[in-house]
Amino acid sequence: MEPMSTERYPHPTHPEVGRAAAQPLYDPTLVGPAAPGPHRLTREQLFHDMKVRDLLLALGVSPGGRDVIYFQAHTTIETAMAKERIHSAPVWVEQPERGYTQIVKWHSCMVAQIAVSAIQVDVQDLAAALFSLHGDDVESVKNSFFQRQVLSVASLAQRDQMRPVTLDTRVGDVLLAMVNIAHRVVVVDDSRFDSSKLLHVISQFDMLRFLDKYAAQFPIDLNTIEAYQLMNTNVVSVPPTTRAIEALSKCLQHKFSGMAIIDPANNKFVGHISVSDLRGITPTDFIDLWLPVTQYLERRGLASRPTIWCLPGSLLPEIIRRMIDNHVHRVYIADRIGHAAGIITITDLLAYLLARLFPGE
Repeated sequence: MEPMSTERYPHPTHPEVGRAAAQPLYDPTLVGPAAPGPHRLTREQLFHDMKVRDLLLALGVSPGGRDVIYFQAHTTIETAMAKERIHSAPVWVEQPERGYTQIVKWHSCMVAQIAVSAIQVDVQDLAAALFSLHGDDVESVKNSFFQRQVLSVASLAQRDQMRPVTLDTRVGDVLLAMVNIAHRVVVVDDSRFDSSKLLHVISQFDMLRFLDKYAAQFPIDLNTIEAYQLMNTNVVSVPPTTRAIEALSKCLQHKFSGMAIIDPANNKFVGHISVSDLRGITPTDFIDLWLPVTQYLERRGLASRPTIWCLPGSLLPEIIRRMIDNHVHRVYIADRIGHAAGIITITDLLAYLLARLFPGE
C-alpha cells in the first residue's frame, strides 16, 4: 500500500490506512529537560514545570512529529489487523465532524463483534457462546468480521477516549489522564482538535520510560517500596485448556489487555496471552483462535517467550526495569516455588506513582 501523502489532513481520495506526516528535524529552539543529576526534583517541577515536549525529548523523539498510523472510518478490519500489524490506532471520521474520534483496540472489536453481531448474545454470556461455535459457524463469523468497517464495530469495543494534548501540556496532566481516562493520549499541534495535525500518540509505556529516567530524582525513594505493597492479589487467569478466543473474551469482560495462563493443578504460571498476540492475524489464521490457548500460542510462535515475574519482596525499581526491558505491561508476582501470588500492571504502577508523587491531584 502506498504511504499517505504529506498533506495536513486525510482526504477522501487518500488510502484507507494513512500515516500522519512527520517533521524530521528537531526545532533547535526547543529546550528539553535537564539531564538527570544527583539533586532531587520537587513535586512542582515534576508535575507542573515539565511539559509534553520535555517528555518527548527525554525519550529521544522529535516534538515536531513522527509517522503516526491512523485509519479511515471505512477501513476494513482485515486491512487494519493484517496489513498494519498493530492492535490499536486513531480512527479518522470525515463527517459529521472532521477529526480523530477514538483509539480503537482491535482485539476487543473481534470478540465484541462475534458476541453481539454474529451470535447475538450479551457480552456477559460470551464465553459460553464462543465455546459452542464450530465449523460453518466459525467460517461465517470470520467472513462477517474481517469485511466489516472499523467504525461499524468500534461502538462495541473497548476504546480509549480520545484525549488531545499539545506540546505545552503539563506532564502531570498527561499522567492524570492516563490513570483516570485513557491509556493513550494523542499529541496535536493545536488545541482545536478537529483541525489539528496529529503529531504523536503517547502510551502508558512511554510515560513509564520517562518517569524511569528521573526516578533517582523523585522526592520519594522508590527503593523503599516492595511489590507486595501495590500488587493485586486477585490474578484473573485461564487454564491451559481454555480456547484462545474464550481467553480473549474474558479479557474483554474484565477490560484487561492480557491474562495469565495458570495450571490449576499447582497454581503455577504456564504462560500469558495478550492483545498483541492478535497482531497480524489473517482470515486463514482465524480458525486457530478455537484452539486451546497454549496451542494457539505455539501456532503463532509465541509459546517460548518467558512470563515476566518477580518476588513479593522485589523493589519497585526492579519491577519498573523488568517492564521496560521486556516491553510488557504487567509483571506477575510469584513465591519462590512459582505459585501465583499477584500481579502489577503498568496502570497500577502509574496510579501508585501519581498518588505518592502528587497526593491530592
